This record gives sequence, structure tokens and C-alpha cells, in this order.
Amino acid sequence: MCSSDLQPRPCHPPSMDPGSWPDVNVAALSLRRDGVPWDASIALVHPHDFGGWEERALQLLGRSEAKTLAALTSPRRRQSFLLGRIAAKAAILHHRRSSDPLAIEIRSGIFGQPVVACAGPDPTGVSITHSSAGAAAVAFREEHPMGIDFETVDPAQLDVIRSALTPAERHMATEDPSGEPVAATALWTAKEALSKVLRCGLTAPFEVLALESFNPPAPAFWEGTFVNFAQYRSLTWVEEEAVMSLVLPKKSQLIDAPGDRKSTRLNSSHT
Repeated sequence: MCSSDLQPRPCHPPSMDPGSWPDVNVAALSLRRDGVPWDASIALVHPHDFGGWEERALQLLGRSEAKTLAALTSPRRRQSFLLGRIAAKAAILHHRRSSDPLAIEIRSGIFGQPVVACAGPDPTGVSITHSSAGAAAVAFREEHPMGIDFETVDPAQLDVIRSALTPAERHMATEDPSGEPVAATALWTAKEALSKVLRCGLTAPFEVLALESFNPPAPAFWEGTFVNFAQYRSLTWVEEEAVMSLVLPKKSQLIDAPGDRKSTRLNSSHT
């Protein structure tokens, strides 16, 4: 069983041979809302840990997942899909205290959103993100929706990111002491994480996902609120070139939050 504290550490999804699979960093996220505890699990995986893994990854896949993989011809897309499924199944297994990855199947909804199919009470949701830095996933109870996005800061993509920001967000990015490339990427990840909570992906106009505030209460950490979705807030943190955002219900508190520098370390997934 993986560690249940907030500091991720190397952990292998149950029923997988540690010598044949990449390290997957898994941690529990302890949440509290109106005095009631909620829990979630987060998993991060980095592609440089992989060696001849693709064929063995089929051990993790259900029928529909294997069919989706078979339809992907690009090596990059196949790797991205497998990274996401490994991260998602590791997070779900940890969250449900389960040990059989084949008892879980992650199907695609009509908008491409991940849908968890597994037996048992307390329906589980999952949000998955892919980037050049790897993949990450957060598993949670469906009653308490969450979304995640994970990106690498790339100054060459700054103009593209600017085009997805509102004038107010561009002002936030240029005024942020972390520098515009980092802050703009952070804003972008918060918006994309919200789109995953809403299950609309990037089909919605970017201005609909606009942030109302994006404040740094601690170095390399921001808390955000949204113009049109006041019921949610974002938590975003950065280490080196990696930026990750979680979006969760506004009144839910993450114990040992990122601003306290005690929670999930992005960089732990890159070592």
C-alpha cells in the first residue's frame, strides 16, 4: 500500500512488477469542507523513467482502453495515453484502497472526459493531465469534483498562452513577480483545470473560464477565483519548470496546503 501522507514518494501501482514499471509518485490529499473530511489521491509520472514498457502496459488496460490504444498510431500519443492511464489508475487504486488495476476501466465520455467504471460504493471520479513533463491524475469522490492540469513552462509558447488569456489575466501575468512566462502558464493551468471540472474541456470560450483573482500568498504558489464559477477556486504551484493546478470547491480546504510548502512537491516526480 502506498504512503497516505501528503509528501509523494516512489510507489508502484499494485499488481505491477516494480522492476518493470516507472516510478509513480502517489500521495493522499486530505480535504475538509464544513467540518466534514473528504479525501482524494494524486499521482504523477514522468516519461524518462520508462524503458521497454509499452507492451507490458497492456496488463493495466481494460477492453475499451486497449481498443483506444490500438487506434493510436503516433508513438507520442500512445505514450501520452499510457502515461495518463498509469497515473489515473495509480491514483484511483490509492484512493479506493484497492489492488487490482484490471478492476478499473477508464472510459471516454461523449466529450472525451474520463469516466471511471468500477464496482463498489462511492462512485469515483478522475481528472487526467498530460504534458511534455509527463502525466498526472487526481482521483476523488464524485460528490466532490476536482480537476487537474500540469504543464512545463516554455517561453516559446508565451504568445499562444497570451492569446488564451483575458486582458485582466494578461495584466496579472505581467505584474507577477515570478515573471510573465511562469505566471501566464500558471493562469493557463488554472483555467484548463476548471474546464476539466466542468467537463467541457477547451470547447468553451476561454473568457468563460476567466479568473477573477490570482494571488500569491506564498512564493511560487497562487490561489485563484473565477469570474463565472464562484463556487470553485484554484490552487497552483510551481517548482523549477513544472506548474500544476488543482481546482476544487471553493469552501473545501486542503490540509497542509501548497502555500505552506508541505504538500505535493512537483519536483518529486522528476527525480
